[in-house]
Amino acid sequence: MGAPPSNHDINEAALSLGFSVSGKPNDRKEGKNAMVSMVDQTGLVKRLSLSYYGNEIGVWFKAEAIIAHSISLGLLRSSKLTAEHICETATMILSVLKNEYVDQEGFSTQSVTTILDGMVKQGWYTKTETGEYNLAKDTSRHLFLKGLLQAQLDSYLIVANAINVLMMTGLVIEQAKLVNELHITTQEIFYQGGVKFMNSCIMEVLNTAFGRFAELGLCQARSYDSLQRGQVIYLKSPQTSKEKQEGYLNLLTDLSSEGSKGLKVIEEELSHMHKRLQGPMARL
Repeated sequence: MGAPPSNHDINEAALSLGFSVSGKPNDRKEGKNAMVSMVDQTGLVKRLSLSYYGNEIGVWFKAEAIIAHSISLGLLRSSKLTAEHICETATMILSVLKNEYVDQEGFSTQSVTTILDGMVKQGWYTKTETGEYNLAKDTSRHLFLKGLLQAQLDSYLIVANAINVLMMTGLVIEQAKLVNELHITTQEIFYQGGVKFMNSCIMEVLNTAFGRFAELGLCQARSYDSLQRGQVIYLKSPQTSKEKQEGYLNLLTDLSSEGSKGLKVIEEELSHMHKRLQGPMARL
């Protein structure tokens, strides 16, 4: 009979089946004390399936969803919530998520004013005589709009932190391998309370995020032709990208579903992931 499976193998198998794992399964000392919880696998599959429909709805309401996040960010940072300031924030968020949308139409102060004034009439937001917007007493519709985009923003935060790990460690890794690991790691982050929605683990979004961050200069992506697998992309993040990374990490943390508390969970789980990735096959 072969050797028993390692804690890492058990943890990956449990997460792949949709079960939750509490404790520290990859810790050498405490790994044996980790507990596997048998959640409803059918419910999990339904949630992930429905998330694709949620993403589609988010595309149709992208302007409103981005504006909702811009308002929340302004409240968090105590910024003026005029149409001009909201437009600046919305443009910055759209720049990060640019590759998620076929429609590349941007924001203007006039377009933001038109959207928000219409929502003020419907009772979604309020507007002062000085032209500043704020939340209505009933924030449920505001939270609904934010929820349409939240999983994607959390995905981008996780990817940005993964790129930061590449920079700090000097790791060069195949993108497909890293995305596969992040798909599993993000599920663990969800179970540990680091993100609000399970569908932050969708691999298409994680891949798109790496591509966008490469365009923004946070990492470098180089593709090679392989006879067996076609085009293979390798990622690395030079130290020169540190300042850019800090700016995007601060932005995405403030836009995230769980804030600094969630960031701590993300950093801890990515540290476990990095340990799994170490080895001769991780480098070129």
